[in-house]
Amino acid sequence: MQLRNSLVSIGVPTYNRPEGLRRTLECLSRQTYPTIEIIISDNATPGNEPEKVAMEFMAIDPRIRFFRQPVNGGPIKNIKFVLEQSRGEFFMWAADDDKWEAFFIDRCVKEFAQNNGNLAAVTMEAKYFDDNRLFDFFPEGRPFYGNTPDSVIKRLSHMLRHNYGNLFYSLFRRSVLFRDQQSLFDCVSFRSLNEIGLFLFIVEQGGWKVIPEIGFYKKSQAGTIQQAKWQIEGGKQASLLRAGLIPVLSMLKYHYDAFKDIRTAIRSFRMPNIQKFKLHMESAMRIALAYLYLILGTK
Repeated sequence: MQLRNSLVSIGVPTYNRPEGLRRTLECLSRQTYPTIEIIISDNATPGNEPEKVAMEFMAIDPRIRFFRQPVNGGPIKNIKFVLEQSRGEFFMWAADDDKWEAFFIDRCVKEFAQNNGNLAAVTMEAKYFDDNRLFDFFPEGRPFYGNTPDSVIKRLSHMLRHNYGNLFYSLFRRSVLFRDQQSLFDCVSFRSLNEIGLFLFIVEQGGWKVIPEIGFYKKSQAGTIQQAKWQIEGGKQASLLRAGLIPVLSMLKYHYDAFKDIRTAIRSFRMPNIQKFKLHMESAMRIALAYLYLILGTK
């Protein structure tokens, strides 16, 4: 399957991080895959610093478009906006402070081409960094290195068990982000910033592949990176109980909202109710276990 001329749309939701946006645009504009468009949406940043950065790049790269939202409607609305402005066969979200190898999009498109339309999403392994250092690599995507199951139920169950946050920054076949000409954000009303419901919506429609090579660099904080590593490797960490009652209750609400989003996504699937019920039960178990691990500080 030849996809070299297929348009890839890149959505960059941004807010008040002009230097991060500059780094992001430097990486995206030098991708070796040529047929791209870059859609920037500033979420009503005070002042015009992000717009200045965007205009600087637009002057030399006609593939870039810039929008400024009149009011800050929150991150989900901005994420949805860049998706709905896209025109490509493929789409990816790009955070306004991350970095990519120049071959990232090229490698992902080639992976789609080699799988004859069976994939919904492709990404590469990520390495974390902060303002001071590049952290040691740990493989988050190993469960997605091979072929994902042909069975829809098995794919969904696999995602419930092995999901991780950086899957959000995959390259998607744009069609899997829509249903009946509505974006997934209109089909499923997500309440939280947890991505699992979104991942389930996508993987119901096709496989998900992680290329076992670093192609992406995620900016984060040391504590968040340690937490991500613990989620993958297990072991011990400080119990959430040590943080006090308010963080415990806040995390409980986060997991409950995540479960509601997962349940809403599952309800939208076109499958027998008995299969939906089994997925509901598995998702409830996975969410409860994740919260219990945090409370106990061991996994």
